Parts: sequence; C-alpha cells; structure tokens
Amino acid sequence: MQNSMKTISRRLRRLERQFGLEEETWEEKALWARLEAARLRCVTPPPSPERRAGSRGMSIVDILNAGRQRAAVGARLAGKPAEGLI
Repeated sequence: MQNSMKTISRRLRRLERQFGLEEETWEEKALWARLEAARLRCVTPPPSPERRAGSRGMSIVDILNAGRQRAAVGARLAGKPAEGLI
C-alpha cells in the first residue's frame, strides 16, 4: 500500500510539472522578487506571461543565462558592443 502511494505521488508531481501546474517554491518566489526589483531599477518592461511560464522549472543559473543572452541580442540589434553580457 505504501509503495503504491509513493508511485501515485511521483506520477502526480510529474504531471503537474509537465503541465505547469506545480506550485512555485520559495526559491522561485524569491528569485522572481529579485528579478522584479532589478527590472524596476533598470526601467525595463515586465516579462511576458509566456516567458515567465517558460522559465518554470529552470534553475536560477539557467534563467540568468537566458537573460544575458537576450541582453546580448538586444545590444547587437542596437549596434552596441555586447562585452561582458555573455
């Protein structure tokens, strides 16, 4: 009986992760708060719901690297050097 409960719990967590229904952890909430504070300091537009949903389950390092890549692309499009961004 105990084994079947663990199996059901694991499957349910996997489905929640797959469909984005998983609740944010305290780490993710803290990260989003820090990113929001940085966004306000830099006066940039808020992230789209698609981008925020796409970052669910990503590590902090992955999220920061994705932001650096977006900044580098934006700098290249603006004709500015992208030194130190990636």
